[in-house]
Amino acid sequence: MNRKRILRWVAAVCLLVLAVCTGVSYFVYDALLPRVEVYDFLVRDTPDPNDYGAEWWVPESCIQSRDENGRVTIYRVRSRDGIFGIEYFVEAIDGEILREADGEVELDAPAMDLVEKLVLTTDKPLQSGAVVSILNPEVWQA
Repeated sequence: MNRKRILRWVAAVCLLVLAVCTGVSYFVYDALLPRVEVYDFLVRDTPDPNDYGAEWWVPESCIQSRDENGRVTIYRVRSRDGIFGIEYFVEAIDGEILREADGEVELDAPAMDLVEKLVLTTDKPLQSGAVVSILNPEVWQA
C-alpha cells in the first residue's frame, strides 16, 4: 500500500516538473524571437490592370536591406498553426526602388498583394521563414 502511494507522489511530482519546464521553455523561446512591429499595408494607388508587376508605396522603414542598384528586401508577416497555437513568420519580398518621397518609397515588387502585413521595424536581422513575435498584435487582428 505504502509503495503505491509513494509511486503516485513521484509521478505527480514528475508531471509538475515537466509542466514547469515546458512553461519555462516556451517563455525562453519567445524571448529569443525577433520582435517586429507590423505595418498594415493596403494599396493606395490602384495599379494599372494590365501591369502585373504593380508599384507600391511603403514606409522607408519597411526596407530591411538595400543594395547600390536600388534592389531591396522587405518582409511580409504570415501566420500558421504552431506547437503553442498560432505562430507568425516572415517571408522575404524582393523589389526595386522606383522613387522616394517624404519617408516613403515606391517599389516595383511583383510578389506583393493588394493587402499585406509588412514588417515595419525589427530588433534583430530577419531571414525568410523565421518565426517572429509581433509587438502590435492589434494590427494583425484588424
